[in-house]
Amino acid sequence: MIRLRGGEFAIGMWVVSEVIFRLVILDQSIGGLTGTSLGPVLETYSASARRNYNYWLALGTAVLFLGLLFALLRSRTGASLQAIRDDEEAAASVGVRVLAGKNVMFVLAAFGCAAAGTLWLATNITFQPDDFFGVKWTAYMLFMVLVGGLGTFEGPILGAIVFFFIQDQWGDQGVWYLVGLGAAAILFALALPRGIWGTIEERTGLRLFPVGYRLLLAGEGRTA
Repeated sequence: MIRLRGGEFAIGMWVVSEVIFRLVILDQSIGGLTGTSLGPVLETYSASARRNYNYWLALGTAVLFLGLLFALLRSRTGASLQAIRDDEEAAASVGVRVLAGKNVMFVLAAFGCAAAGTLWLATNITFQPDDFFGVKWTAYMLFMVLVGGLGTFEGPILGAIVFFFIQDQWGDQGVWYLVGLGAAAILFALALPRGIWGTIEERTGLRLFPVGYRLLLAGEGRTA
């Protein structure tokens, strides 16, 4: 998959997800598309204990992965990854190992998604494959990044806070909730293409967690 680029990569990963989804529903213990109950496994814990365990596990996992990502982006490998993001050909021309860099990011992202999926499953009483393999998860992640700010470390964190606030306040509105998320993402893309934090950073120069590299624009006396 990492040999694909752009839209080809997105479509290829979607196909891989669908293949794994079909393999999962073939498992008789899952119960096909109907899914299965997790009650017999979870009933050994009280509701409050499960909530506390899930909260601390989610918080610890988030801190761990954010710490690993921050350390990675502050390293030479992180700078090469951002160079690959900006222009693969240019990065390769100066000696960056593009395929190796993509491998690192792909595996780290896979571990993060696997951890998130495991924790999300632990908050449910039933497992329904169609819900857990839905494309909505990709849409949610894109929303967080677009709203928070592309190309920033702080942006997706802020975007996640905004997303879960909206979900907590209006998540019970059914299809209108999804329509609202889509409309909000479009408005941010048009009005604030750099997202909330990207706009703040651009106008104030504020960077709480500086990562990557900064370029001095010749003759303008400022950085970008």
